[in-house]
Amino acid sequence: MLLAAVLTYIVTTFAAIVGETVSGIAALAPVLTPVLAVFIHRRSGALHAIALFSHLAGGLYSLLVFCFIVAWQLASFGVTRTFLLALFCALVTQTAAYFWRRVAASKVVSTAD
Repeated sequence: MLLAAVLTYIVTTFAAIVGETVSGIAALAPVLTPVLAVFIHRRSGALHAIALFSHLAGGLYSLLVFCFIVAWQLASFGVTRTFLLALFCALVTQTAAYFWRRVAASKVVSTAD
């Protein structure tokens, strides 16, 4: 609980300096990750928490792209077009991250042989 309060304080403090959009995008990983990790660790154990961090790293790219597109285009494109564009960009990003991780994993496996 204290960690969440400290993170919230830090995010709101930096919002005044760098702006709401930048601080909101930058806050995604530091605020979201500890909450999920503690929940998963308590519920399922350390191995599942480690797996969470591994897979979350790839998923945060698409979340970052989605939020950036929404923040950047909402006023000029309108809600429907902005969310469709953001969804499309997030899917492309997630697909690229998925294949990049598979290629990287296959290189690790092949060098271990």
